[in-house]
Amino acid sequence: MAVKHARLVQDAVAQGLYLSIPLLKDAVAAGPPTEVDEQDIEGWVLIYADRHWLRGDPVNYTCVRVQGRSMYPVLDHGDIVAIDHQCVPLDLDELKRLNGKMVAFRVEGGVTIKWFKYIEDKELVVGIPENRNEVDHLVALRGDQINEGIVGCIRWWWSKIG
Repeated sequence: MAVKHARLVQDAVAQGLYLSIPLLKDAVAAGPPTEVDEQDIEGWVLIYADRHWLRGDPVNYTCVRVQGRSMYPVLDHGDIVAIDHQCVPLDLDELKRLNGKMVAFRVEGGVTIKWFKYIEDKELVVGIPENRNEVDHLVALRGDQINEGIVGCIRWWWSKIG
């Protein structure tokens, strides 16, 4: 039975129905930032090849496990997210389009996931945790920090919360 299942999965990937995205060994934080090595691949995640979920070239995606609970109940410790590294904003319109999206931020040498909020009159980007008990893990970026501080958008996630 396992061999038959493996062949079905292999056929689905070959037909382009699923994409394989690298799963990094390091976890990304939903809380205080943690260091992530993009070269250290643990395995692969198969994601349904729906362009609504995965825009652009799949080569620009990585998957990581979530560590922490600042995004609970949307994300919990152990969930897996797919980060689109192409959605780094290059201008004001792109900053506005990220409002309300889940984003991976680079902070203090680590990476953390938060909701994106752009405050235009203050030229400030804020990363806000879902879990209001974790507000001490807020992210604030200004000027050059904005482009340097955004790793990418979370386009897909698998959650064990159900």
